[in-house]
Amino acid sequence: MLKFQKVGVALGAGLMALSVSGVAVAQDAADPMYVGQEQLETDEQPQGFSGQLGVEASFNLVSNQNVIGQNEGTSFLLGGAVNGGLDYFRGKHQWRNTLAYNTSWARTPVLREFVKNNDKMELESIYNYLLNDWIGPYGRGSVETSAFATELVTEEATGYLITRPDGSVDGEVTDRLRTADPISPLNLFQSVGVALEPVRQEAVRATLRVGFGAREALTEGVLVVQDDETTGDVELVELENAYQAGAEAFLGLEGKFPEQRIDYRVGATALVPFINNDQEDRSPFDLARIGVTGKVRVAIVDWMGLTYSLMVLSDPQLLDATQVQNSLLLTFNYTLIDTEK
Repeated sequence: MLKFQKVGVALGAGLMALSVSGVAVAQDAADPMYVGQEQLETDEQPQGFSGQLGVEASFNLVSNQNVIGQNEGTSFLLGGAVNGGLDYFRGKHQWRNTLAYNTSWARTPVLREFVKNNDKMELESIYNYLLNDWIGPYGRGSVETSAFATELVTEEATGYLITRPDGSVDGEVTDRLRTADPISPLNLFQSVGVALEPVRQEAVRATLRVGFGAREALTEGVLVVQDDETTGDVELVELENAYQAGAEAFLGLEGKFPEQRIDYRVGATALVPFINNDQEDRSPFDLARIGVTGKVRVAIVDWMGLTYSLMVLSDPQLLDATQVQNSLLLTFNYTLIDTEK
C-alpha cells in the first residue's frame, strides 16, 4: 500500500506538470509573507489598507483503452488554491496578513473514488515597527492545518499495525483507515524579536529574523506511516501534542528577474526549544525544529506559469524521520481582487 501511495503521489505531480493545468501544494505554496518582503521605505509604501485575492485551478484527464502497460480506465486529477493578502501601512507601522490554501484530489482506475493528495491551509499575520528603513521589532503569529480528513485508501483490505503513545500495538485490517480528522493536525506559531533587511535589490532581497518563538502542535490521535517494508503489514505511529518555546531564527532570500520572467523565494528557520514537553527528556538541541522551503516560478504568460516547490522539515519531537515534499506544477491563476491596481 505504501508503495502504491508513493507511486500515486509521484504520478499526480507528473500529471500536473505535463498537463494544461495547475495548482497545488505546496507547501508551500502558498508560502508565508516575509517581514521586509515589500519595500520598507514608508514614503514609497501605499498608506492605509491594501489587499489582493487570487485563485488557481488544475484539471487532468487520462483515458486508457487497450493500451499496453497502462491501467484500463479513466484517471482524473483535480486541484485548487486560494491565495490572498491584506496589508496595512501607516508611517513606521507595517501589518501584513496572508492566506494560502492548496488542495488536490485524484481518481484512478485502481481506486474508483477521489482521494486527497494534498490539503494545506496557512494563515499568517506579521506586525513590524520600523526604527529605520531596514530594522525594527516584529511580532508574528500563524496557523497551519488541513480542511479535510486524511485517509489511507487501498483497493483491497490491508493490514495495519498502530503503535500507541504508551507503547502498545493495535492491529487493524481495512481498505480505509482514517489517519487524521478535519482541522488536524493543527499547528500554532508565535514569535517576537528583531527583523532586519540588510540587502534590498530586485534580484536579491535578504531578510533575517531573530528572537523568541513558540509553537503548539495539536496532533493527538494523528497517525503517521513509519512502514517497515520487510513485514507484510503497514506500520503507523500515533502522535501526541507537542509544545515548544525557545530561541528562533529565520533567514529568507527572494528576488525576481523580469526579463527572464523568473521569481524565487527560499527560507530557512530553526527553533531550539529550551521549554518543551518531550516525554523522552531530550536536550533542546536534540529537539531543534529545522525547516527549509523553496519556490521557483517561471511565468510562461501573465496568467500561467511553471512552479517548483520544495519543503524539508526535521521535527524530532513529533517524528524521527525527515519530512520531504517536492512538487512541479503548471499553474493557471486568476486575480479576483487587487486594490493596488
